[in-house]
Amino acid sequence: MPPAPGSPGPHGMRYPDLPDEEETRVNPHHASVVRVIEETVATCPHLEPSERQMLTGADLGLFFSCVWPLVGREELCGWVPFCVLSVVRDDRFDRGDTAAAAALDKAVARELEHALAVLPATSAQRIARAAATVAGAVRTPSRSLTSLDAYLEYQYSCDGARMSMEFAAAGARRAYGPLLDAPEAQEFLRLCAYLIRLANDILGAPREMSQKGDSTNAITLAQQLTGHTPQQALDACVGLHHSIRERYHHTRQALSRREDLAQMCTDMHLTYSGSLFMTKRLPRYHQHWKSAD
Repeated sequence: MPPAPGSPGPHGMRYPDLPDEEETRVNPHHASVVRVIEETVATCPHLEPSERQMLTGADLGLFFSCVWPLVGREELCGWVPFCVLSVVRDDRFDRGDTAAAAALDKAVARELEHALAVLPATSAQRIARAAATVAGAVRTPSRSLTSLDAYLEYQYSCDGARMSMEFAAAGARRAYGPLLDAPEAQEFLRLCAYLIRLANDILGAPREMSQKGDSTNAITLAQQLTGHTPQQALDACVGLHHSIRERYHHTRQALSRREDLAQMCTDMHLTYSGSLFMTKRLPRYHQHWKSAD
């Protein structure tokens, strides 16, 4: 379980108060997903022993089951190898080992093809386009970002949030996929992605502060831009999260009154609320808050 809000943590920070959303759900195929994760971690030839150990205790089953609670069993289990390798690839980048991260590119692409093969063709094409956008994104050095707004928009363009949302729709066999491109839906998805990114950065700050490489998140960027202490930067980012959350819920309520977008709002809100719920509970995040310095 996560620490109590206000509990002391490293770098003079106290554990933030980000309340769970009431609508959080867990995928009914959780047990099947856990088994597939265990098989993938045990048999994947691309993992180092330390990475297998990390993944074994990471409770990624909670990640899959909370972020995509409506996705079918075959679709969700097929998504596991791609996501597991993506997590390892990102961790290698965070450690500053770009060559080892790049060594996984072909395997990640191959597993994505396998995952898309069980989805409807139109949905698979949409996810493939989102993946191509991420792969083609120009990586911006953290020192060149001049505001938190610019940072959030940059992350939205390259962190795979759109892929996650497209998969939520495709894996649940929804028919509204093309409506995700509508301008009003785009604004809602952007706010949803901003909230997911901020929750990740706020709750993952101690872990990322201990990493090598260009692993700047919203907290460290706020420090760079303002000269704030880690706690002051954390408070600013928590305030930004609450501010965006107000805009998000206002937009969600307005779109939910539209018959063509109501299901999309429900599905994407479950992805956001599940992301917040699991981020607070995954060991890779909360274990770094336990020891204050």
